[in-house]
Amino acid sequence: MGKRDTGRADDTTLRAKEPPSIIAAGLRISGSVESDGVIHIEGEVDGDVRCHHVTIGHDGRVNGNLSARSVEVLGKTSGSIQAEKVVIASTAHVSGEVIHHTLVVESGARVDGFYRTTDKVDLSGTVDFRARIGPSLRKTMPAARRILPPRREAAGPQTVSPPAVSADTKALH
Repeated sequence: MGKRDTGRADDTTLRAKEPPSIIAAGLRISGSVESDGVIHIEGEVDGDVRCHHVTIGHDGRVNGNLSARSVEVLGKTSGSIQAEKVVIASTAHVSGEVIHHTLVVESGARVDGFYRTTDKVDLSGTVDFRARIGPSLRKTMPAARRILPPRREAAGPQTVSPPAVSADTKALH
């Protein structure tokens, strides 16, 4: 029995034969965008984007969750990104959680959020890290904001000593 061609590309190939779907500059979409191909965003999307490959151009903005095999960000995103490969260019501004297998962050990129690497990225749905916060704050808080612990009220002038460094502590830089 031969394999029937359904017209769809399998997961290992990028649909290079077909032109990308383009959300042009000046176009604003409110709602989810889904495609089994390539999407290039130069406009603004207020909602989730799910596709095979997505590029957010220099003037592009996405306020929602991204779920794709590969994501390239040159513009701005606010929300979670879930992809096997994520490239964040030097002109990008990313706010939110990034779940990835491979991550490239160019020098100069502005990134506010959390990173989590995984061997197998589940692309069956998007991830909303705001769900961990609770339903009462989710409506009033943008996806990019992090919750910080409450400040302690100081009783008087205090001195701050440097943290203790153990022998097994490694420098971050």
